[in-house]
Amino acid sequence: MHIGPGSRVVKTISENIGGSGGLVRLVVCGRHPGLWWGSIFFAAVNIGAGAIESLLLFFLQHHLGFRGLMVGIIYAAQGIASVGAMLVIPRFSQQWPPLLLIVSASLAMVGGDMIIGLGQFFPIIIGGVLLVQGSIAVAVTQRFTYRALVTPTDLLGRVVAATRTIAYLPVPLST
Repeated sequence: MHIGPGSRVVKTISENIGGSGGLVRLVVCGRHPGLWWGSIFFAAVNIGAGAIESLLLFFLQHHLGFRGLMVGIIYAAQGIASVGAMLVIPRFSQQWPPLLLIVSASLAMVGGDMIIGLGQFFPIIIGGVLLVQGSIAVAVTQRFTYRALVTPTDLLGRVVAATRTIAYLPVPLST
């Protein structure tokens, strides 16, 4: 099913909503299952990720006994994974649809978090961190791509605000 600009889905949303009222952005999210469930899904991911990220330093230093240099290398690996993911995302985007990449990357993120939580050795923790951060980069860029494809241009700013609010609202609960 084609979901880009000019598609039946986008035209239907534009025709049925119209206007620029405050609830327009939530109505667009509610009428498009991919946007609505994607935002709810990212809210759940952010709850888990927020808890893990806020406790990662404590876990590495106090539970595993890693020294400052090792912790610094682990945090540097996060940046390396994000850059590495950005190099492969264009290829992934040509082969698979955004929603499949979002879900797959999020599941890989859960696997990476489990590796970090169960790992006791430095190389295993590094592998988990690389998997988590690479997956986050893939999921987030595909979410932005999908949202831009299915949202009418004149509503995009408002829909971005609504989906980000839904996705990030629970973060304070997790930290």
